Amino acid sequence: VMSKNASEDFGEKPRVLYVALTRAKNRLFMVGTTQKDFEKISNDKQTTSCSSYLSMIVGSLDESDIEKINNKMQYFNIDNNSNFVCRVIKSEDFDFGDNTFVTINKSSNDKMARGLAEYMQTKYKNEASFVAQKNSVSSILRQEDVYASYNFLPNKLKTSEHLQGVEKNKMGSLYHKIFELVDFEDDNIAGQINNAIKFVSNKKLFGAEEIKQLDKSLLQKNISVLKDLCHGKKVIKEHSFVMRLPYNQITQSEIKDNVLVQGVCDLIILGQDGAILVDYKLSSLSPNELLKKYDKQLYLYSKAIEYGLNCSVLGTYILDIKSANIIKK
Repeated sequence: VMSKNASEDFGEKPRVLYVALTRAKNRLFMVGTTQKDFEKISNDKQTTSCSSYLSMIVGSLDESDIEKINNKMQYFNIDNNSNFVCRVIKSEDFDFGDNTFVTINKSSNDKMARGLAEYMQTKYKNEASFVAQKNSVSSILRQEDVYASYNFLPNKLKTSEHLQGVEKNKMGSLYHKIFELVDFEDDNIAGQINNAIKFVSNKKLFGAEEIKQLDKSLLQKNISVLKDLCHGKKVIKEHSFVMRLPYNQITQSEIKDNVLVQGVCDLIILGQDGAILVDYKLSSLSPNELLKKYDKQLYLYSKAIEYGLNCSVLGTYILDIKSANIIKK
């Protein structure tokens, strides 16, 4: 039992390491120290006996690279790949004198400190190779400052009364599904809502707790707004797309490489002169905050409609589900 528990406890460490290493956007620096030679890891037992993350990482390299590190070779490419560089600095090369702390920058008096600063501020020539070739609209938004409130550790979490105990994104997805199932040309809104709820319940698309939290009167108000907007026009719901755009058109960058962008348009209303885009949001934000937060998303969705459906976008709207109001960009 003790052995099993120890194994399970260790299993969490590589997962934490993986999360840490995959947060990097363009470049990743791994810095560590050792007082003994590194050994090649060839089985699980050796992995669990590693005393540090550094020994785990180095131990996974080819034996020839490990030997170079142990022999204190100052600078070499791992596996002969110029994207992965290893630099070994011997302790005797550090001479900080009596200073406990040394400023690491290009103007430092210490030669080693200046060298470290120059190395860590190197701009890779092939920086474009670090750009993801396929991006979801959600991942692009997470890179924007205006989307900072939707990160893994939000500063403040606003939850309305009827959403307590249920994750807000799940409730948003449930409202989306109901809107998808309802026919906006049918006047029997209440009957359609009941049928849609019965459908998602029977198919077990959502949990009983989420379905219980649905506000039918709020659904009716929102569907009435959408009915007026869609009356007599062709509608396309939950339209998936993949398009190719220059990277500097989707985020602030000098990189012009084409990348793939994928997403889903909630509602497209087609008329004779062009299309109207409607995006559903279940949020506590004000209308101005919603427009600011999702400006990039509306822009990308509009581009997808222009390229994919070959028509101009006459207007972009956000349906604020909580207030049942249409917000025009």
